[in-house]
Amino acid sequence: MTFSPYAHRACELVNVGSYLLEQGVRPGHLLKRVGLPAHAILEPNAWISRPLFLKLVNSLVHMTGDNYFVLHTAERDPIEKLGVFGHAILNAHSLRHALSIAGERTGLVQTGVRLRLCEQGTVARFSYEFLGRTGENPETYIEAVLAFFLKILGMTGVTIPVRVSFTHERPRDIGELERVFGPDLCFRAGYNGFTFNRSLLDLSLQQKASGDLLKQEGRLRLYPEEQLVRSVRNTIADLMLRQNPTLEMTAKVNGVHKRTLERRLEQWGTTFEVLLDQFRRERALEFVRQNSRTTTDIAFLLGYSDPSHFIRAFRRWTGMAPTEYGNVSFSAGSSKLSPAMLRKGLSFE
Repeated sequence: MTFSPYAHRACELVNVGSYLLEQGVRPGHLLKRVGLPAHAILEPNAWISRPLFLKLVNSLVHMTGDNYFVLHTAERDPIEKLGVFGHAILNAHSLRHALSIAGERTGLVQTGVRLRLCEQGTVARFSYEFLGRTGENPETYIEAVLAFFLKILGMTGVTIPVRVSFTHERPRDIGELERVFGPDLCFRAGYNGFTFNRSLLDLSLQQKASGDLLKQEGRLRLYPEEQLVRSVRNTIADLMLRQNPTLEMTAKVNGVHKRTLERRLEQWGTTFEVLLDQFRRERALEFVRQNSRTTTDIAFLLGYSDPSHFIRAFRRWTGMAPTEYGNVSFSAGSSKLSPAMLRKGLSFE
């Protein structure tokens, strides 16, 4: 079996949970269907393998019944959602500089793509290309990518006429695409991207990012359910240092009755037991990769009553015993994820 070496950071989906809740869809149920943890889109530094990422993107469309759900999400999202990468784009001194940063540093948020600005004659072209196979149909995602980066042009304060090109077939109804991109659309083109007058590249950006990255989260819509899932995960991490976390302990720390906690987690589409199991899995993988603790020590640190319970859980998570998994090399921050991690589809740095 072949595994994709390409991945996307979950920061691209940072507001998706809120948008799903607006549609009456429980994010945890969707993530489970795709094969991701219930908190995956709440961890901006997590890397999701390309096949699972595109599967999630396409599932968003199917579950919401909105063919342009991902496109609408890209319209609403601030560029700051990309963290330092997004702030660098917004603080560029010109449109050319901003688009160049987007192309040169895109590896900070996704790997296995080519995003570049080309200048030829009187035309500037900004294009997006997947390297290697995509597996899932990428059309919906590509539309969203182009809509997201077209925002950079809007930040010049000047209305810039653009031609937007797609490699895929022309849909039956292009009304929504025309609303987002304008009337000059080209389908079955040789590339995905947009072109405009090259002389406009020297325009300055009128909108600048705040120097305080901590303000970023204030610009993102966080529903109570999202905040609770994050809080429960933080509580589990804190309690695990001293004792085996329980539903009752976690509810008490968060100032709610355990029934209330269960009900609110269900609104997200998960349970305390699921979040605890996923936390243990992540921490176990981290400990085993470090190769500095015995299996018995790891079992104790994760609240298991004996090593055999931990080994069974580890086999359920990875299909391997801890000692087998420890032989698989994993370099934190590398653009190539190990096959073992890609098999599960999620890597936390």
